[in-house]
Amino acid sequence: MIPPLVELALDYYRTPLAYRHLADISFPLPRGFGEQFSALCSALAPLHIDATARALDCSPSELEAAVRFFARHVLLDPGADHYRALGVSPRATPSLIRGHYLCLIKLFHPDRLPEATAADIACSRRLNAAYHVLAAPEQRACYDRTHPGRKRRIRSSDPRDFYGHHWVPLEMGEAPARTGFAANPWLWSGSIGVLGLLLGGIVILLWQAEGPRSLRANGPLAMTAAPPRPYYLQGTGTTRTTQSQAAVQRPVAADAPASSHAPTNNADIDRRAALIGRRIANELQIAFRRGDRAQLAALFVEASWTALRHSDDLSSKEADRPAQSRRKLWLTFQDMAWRSSPDGRINGSGRIIVAREGPNGATREVHGSVDLELVPTDADYRVRRFRIQED
Repeated sequence: MIPPLVELALDYYRTPLAYRHLADISFPLPRGFGEQFSALCSALAPLHIDATARALDCSPSELEAAVRFFARHVLLDPGADHYRALGVSPRATPSLIRGHYLCLIKLFHPDRLPEATAADIACSRRLNAAYHVLAAPEQRACYDRTHPGRKRRIRSSDPRDFYGHHWVPLEMGEAPARTGFAANPWLWSGSIGVLGLLLGGIVILLWQAEGPRSLRANGPLAMTAAPPRPYYLQGTGTTRTTQSQAAVQRPVAADAPASSHAPTNNADIDRRAALIGRRIANELQIAFRRGDRAQLAALFVEASWTALRHSDDLSSKEADRPAQSRRKLWLTFQDMAWRSSPDGRINGSGRIIVAREGPNGATREVHGSVDLELVPTDADYRVRRFRIQED
């Protein structure tokens, strides 16, 4: 069985925009990351790397480059602490720390990497510095006392959020400067006018050569069918076909009885509602963690976003603070159940954990139940109701 972290490193190497959260050091490593990284090191061993590469349909060199890319961007960020640099938790044993160090230093050491760049050399120095501190018990204890990140209660994330896709939207860049023919608007307009006159003359010549045609119909006109109703007004009979829904649809046999089609359609609607609900919840978690007010305003209905900013559920005063002084806020949705209504609305309910960083660096957690209501808009779904009931 291929370790999940090996597959994640290869996917991240091939499509980095699908995992934009991995390079964010404010996103904690998931629970059990140390054991998963140990399995990755075992898969990269000389005795196993060829078999692992064949199972993943890639070359050993590509697999090693993918793990090096993953370690450089996820673990060895200049702002990461020593524990994250070695891929271990603060409770890791000295043997686990040494094993991770030996595996990582083989990927970046200039003696083992002839084509090492300046970034690879910086990564090897970063690994040596982290291991020098964590390998000595006295220096490790001093580091734990003085490191500010040790005071936080949340040090791990949900593995489903860590291994999932977080696509980054592409932003429009500046248009290139006009040069040559396009830089002269008068010349461009004159050329378009001349071309229009030529095309108009050709159309007139063809029409005169063919002669006028009668506009009277040869037979009775068939009644045109009424345009289809929008998908959110059609109830459970017909739904809008999207890429997510098409991926979960199953074919129905032609000779199957008519009564067997309804459960299949209802199941497809529930699957589609779950896919949309999980995506919106994931975007909410990322937007709240980063304090992105523009993204939050885009996810909520305007009236709901205004009410949320003036409520006490998620600390409305944090939304108007500057980005540098805004305290961090984590949301974690658990056991969410999504249902679709005949009018197109999607309702979700489940458990939630809200953690907010306090003034002194400590983190306060609140557990409770959450109720979400998503309504369809012109382009996507938005949140109309976001209600949290604290335990």
